Amino acid sequence: MKELKNSFITEELAQKLDIKSTGFITLKISAFGDKNSEVHNLEKATVQLETQTGEKIPMEVIIIPTIAAPIFNRARVNIRELSYLKGLKLAHPVSSDEQFHISMLIGADYYWSIVGDRIIRGNGPTAVESKVGYLISGPIHSSGKQHSGMFHILADHKVEEVDLEKFWKIESMGIDDHKDGHYVAKIPWKENYPCLPTNYEIVKRRTENVIQRLAKDPKMLKLYSEIIQDQANKGFIEKVEDPENSGNRVHYIPHHPVKKDSTTTPIRIVYGCSCKDKTGHVSLNDCIEPYSPMMNDITSILTRFRLNKFAVTADIEKAFLQIELHQKDRDSTRFLWLSDPASFQSEETALKFYKESRTLLAAGGFNLRSWSSNSEMLQNLSKAEKTADEDSVVKVLGMKRNPQEDTLQYAKNDTGQKKDRVTTKREVLRETSKVFDPLGLLSPISVKAKIFMQELWKDNLKWDEKLPKSMQTTWREISSEIYDALDIRINRNNSSSIDCSCDSLHVFSDASQQAYGACVYLLSKNKITLLMAKNRVPPIKQITLPRLELMGALIGARLGKHVKEITGVNKIYFWCDSEIVFHWIISQKTANRFVANRVNEIREISESSTWQYCPTFCNPADYLTRGIALKKFKEDALWWNRPEWLMEPQKWPVWDGPTKAILCSTSTEEESDTSHQTKIQDTVDIKTESIQSILKLEDKSSLMKLARAEEKSKTF
Repeated sequence: MKELKNSFITEELAQKLDIKSTGFITLKISAFGDKNSEVHNLEKATVQLETQTGEKIPMEVIIIPTIAAPIFNRARVNIRELSYLKGLKLAHPVSSDEQFHISMLIGADYYWSIVGDRIIRGNGPTAVESKVGYLISGPIHSSGKQHSGMFHILADHKVEEVDLEKFWKIESMGIDDHKDGHYVAKIPWKENYPCLPTNYEIVKRRTENVIQRLAKDPKMLKLYSEIIQDQANKGFIEKVEDPENSGNRVHYIPHHPVKKDSTTTPIRIVYGCSCKDKTGHVSLNDCIEPYSPMMNDITSILTRFRLNKFAVTADIEKAFLQIELHQKDRDSTRFLWLSDPASFQSEETALKFYKESRTLLAAGGFNLRSWSSNSEMLQNLSKAEKTADEDSVVKVLGMKRNPQEDTLQYAKNDTGQKKDRVTTKREVLRETSKVFDPLGLLSPISVKAKIFMQELWKDNLKWDEKLPKSMQTTWREISSEIYDALDIRINRNNSSSIDCSCDSLHVFSDASQQAYGACVYLLSKNKITLLMAKNRVPPIKQITLPRLELMGALIGARLGKHVKEITGVNKIYFWCDSEIVFHWIISQKTANRFVANRVNEIREISESSTWQYCPTFCNPADYLTRGIALKKFKEDALWWNRPEWLMEPQKWPVWDGPTKAILCSTSTEEESDTSHQTKIQDTVDIKTESIQSILKLEDKSSLMKLARAEEKSKTF
């Protein structure tokens, strides 16, 4: 049987001794004979155990409501009658009470530090010497009525054995119904986290600074105060009546205003839970258990948002403030002071969603407001009920939407527009990361920034080193194009509805020495819509072009699987312009590890029969590998809704199978794991650099293209 490795104290005794909590611990606790265990998040504390000699032994104990049910006192008479125990000072004095309660239980973590060497045996229980008196254990003979009792605790705090995901959802997050219809949550404290300082002084200084800044704009200061007062009136926050006396941990957090482009909430209050009062101290965030947020993937939501005719967005009024914080955790969040989009096929369905969702969320204390839709019926209803969004452009998961035009727009920033800013590698990365394009629809423009960043790495430039003038000029051109591209408006929906049995997805992939990627199109009722695109730059270490094309095909397979799961469209085709990659996918020959690993994953995701050949000139994924001029990009039909022949299967390109030259090139690639040459250089001995430059061999996807280029050069 596993020994008890923890010591416990009851809440009642802890309160009597005025013990302060020192943190939390996660335990699995099971009772004797019970196959199941329960996970609990319990407070810890330190107590001083005073010995007979006056020594004080510090013990870490776990505070628990009840250790055990009352135990029958069989020692109240018999012990006094045993001669070999007379005169011993017992750790638990004999009393005449019929029952007694266990208020503190010392486990194996401290038991052997208090037990001595002397043992006294006799015709009855055994006495074991300890620093707090003799401990009595063993049978007691009695002729009267027998009472039997058993007490057993099995506690285990090995984190790896705990289903933490289930625990955080059910226990630590403590989501429980409150009496007024709201929910209550506990802070998921880390196990054995360091002592959390109060932060009072630094928070006081920061709050004073915030007030001084706000005072420069009296209207903003007034609005900030009104927000705090409104939160107090609605019960979201509460005044601390007695700041000096609290039985819980106390911690202050600073706050500051952030302006918002919104009519309902022009500013919002942001709390700094990462604030530290001194170097080496911890913040509130440092003491909270990190875990993955339970949120839907943004690309999935945005893609589904574009699939149906009618779109609806709404906002839960003060969503997070509607969830109450547990009473014991509130003192840890003290401070000082003077939308899920959806789309529907019919207006009737949208109206039904409006009514049902508002009713459902209202039951939990949430007010679903700021409704916006291209459905005139829903918009009129929300206006009548004063729940409509008054903004002409609304936010949708980091993007913007114009309900009247039913278009999606990008959030615009000052990317690369400040001419006095020093251009460094750090600045390029910072500006590039500002572009929020979750669906990758602007990738043919933004890929230029990725390629440029790769060049900076190849040149071994330091983070804050000023770029050479030529590079500064190049970056200004790239950043200017990206900035202008953010003005592009994208049709949210190009089809009335999706027919999963008839519609199809088409994934195109490609690669160059600079980048590789893939894009996905939806073919529905003779309409072609670009849904999503992703691209990457290759490692700095050179990789052959065929292998990069294989990596592009793998990105395409993964992306196709992702979009298939989002849309529910089962029919999917993969298009690639590399004949070598085609051969790898359909070939049964064992390839080297690099090729085999990627080909195996592609085959697991897709059937080889779903792969089709697409000539380079009509492969939209080509733009993902090199980029395209902004002027052409805005109106480019191939990128936004082509190639047209997709709508006529009889006109689809047909691959005749690998030629001898392709087989030769493929074989050479498969035999080497370390080749740094392109497939052309593996199969053709061309030593003249000028000829290579003229023919641009690194851009060729097959020997067939080279053969055609060579034939033209001979003719010339």
